[in-house]
Amino acid sequence: MAHDNLDKWIDAIDWFHGDEYLRVIDQLDRDEEAGKTILPVPENILHPFTWFPPEETRVVLINDEPFLSQEHATGLPLSVSPESTLLPPALNNVLSELELDVGVTAEHGCLNNWAQQGILMLNLSMSVVEAESGSHWNLGWGGLIDDVC
Repeated sequence: MAHDNLDKWIDAIDWFHGDEYLRVIDQLDRDEEAGKTILPVPENILHPFTWFPPEETRVVLINDEPFLSQEHATGLPLSVSPESTLLPPALNNVLSELELDVGVTAEHGCLNNWAQQGILMLNLSMSVVEAESGSHWNLGWGGLIDDVC
């Protein structure tokens, strides 16, 4: 089912059918060939689009870029593994607002249950070179975010 959902997003978003998408893929390949570690791992970059089809989107939540460590960059923006004990500041901010706004205290930083409810979590830059903040800002992800929103 996850593959079907991704296919529906790809069909619905023009960005995937243009030159900008090809430039992003080409640069990711060059970075990997140069020995750089891409986060999240390339096969998880489009993970947010696997949870549900476009018509089931209820909310879009946008963060800056993936977390900069392999421990935290799961492929689902803002989310970390349930086993993570040290939460990144951006995730702490989101969870603090959740508690302030609706009184819900999160048990962990894994937001899979949000994705299951139709919350599309994206990063303005869907990839980053490990430990290099801003490294993929000009890569071409902006067109994807514009097309989704």
